[in-house]
Amino acid sequence: MHLCPPTIAFLLGFMLFSTQAISQTNYSFQSGKMTIAGTSTLHDWVSDVTQINYTGNVQVGDQALASIKNVKLTIPVEGIKSTKGKAMDKKTYGALNKEEYPKLECSLNSFKIQNNGTTFKITANGNLTIAGTTKPLTLNLSAQFTEDGNLQFTGSKALKMTDFNIDPPRALLGTLKTGDDITIEFTVLMKPTNGTANTK
Repeated sequence: MHLCPPTIAFLLGFMLFSTQAISQTNYSFQSGKMTIAGTSTLHDWVSDVTQINYTGNVQVGDQALASIKNVKLTIPVEGIKSTKGKAMDKKTYGALNKEEYPKLECSLNSFKIQNNGTTFKITANGNLTIAGTTKPLTLNLSAQFTEDGNLQFTGSKALKMTDFNIDPPRALLGTLKTGDDITIEFTVLMKPTNGTANTK
């Protein structure tokens, strides 16, 4: 049986695609560090996010970031801990209406990846829900491989509390007031899982 040139080209292309698909490797969430920083009339403040729940799909092929899909981060409000102690935590939980809205949610469903050799720039779009209010979100992320083959993402985002219908907390009979602007900074570490990933 003789194969015409178009048929040969099709088979070669299919084999190349299959090889690329097999080489894709899934990466899973290993650990994360996140802080929320702001100001007040008395002092600057920082709260650590001690609990982060992650779901999503990250794939790597040939030492390049191939795809990111359906990422969702869920943060229990009670896992936000201030370096200023329990008094600040109580104000934070009150401002976030913890009893009615016990968690913050970030869903990212659109990603643009720019490969720059050993580093990657990602623009992610989705939604952020805080205290029951959902707003569109755009994140600019950086990613790179660590020496042990893990994948590290870093980024930051400036937000305003009032955009989410949150009144900046007050204390000391109103003489201490936190600023409206906050900055979220984060680092996420992901590790390769065993086996390969299907790109379908």
